[in-house]
Amino acid sequence: MSSRESCRMIALRVRCGDLVRVWGRWLEVTAVRDDRFAAGGPAVVLTFDEGPAMRVHAADELAVER
Repeated sequence: MSSRESCRMIALRVRCGDLVRVWGRWLEVTAVRDDRFAAGGPAVVLTFDEGPAMRVHAADELAVER
């Protein structure tokens, strides 16, 4: 049984070590940084232990295990 708690939270609250459900699987976040979209909106860039980084709106809800 996993000791992690699964929930939904905004991207702005995700931190290194969290597992995020993307592309149909759980990936570990290895880095998080703030960014801006070209139009000036707030964004968060999530880097994972495998696969490409993902930029999302800071207020987007993500499935997270912490």
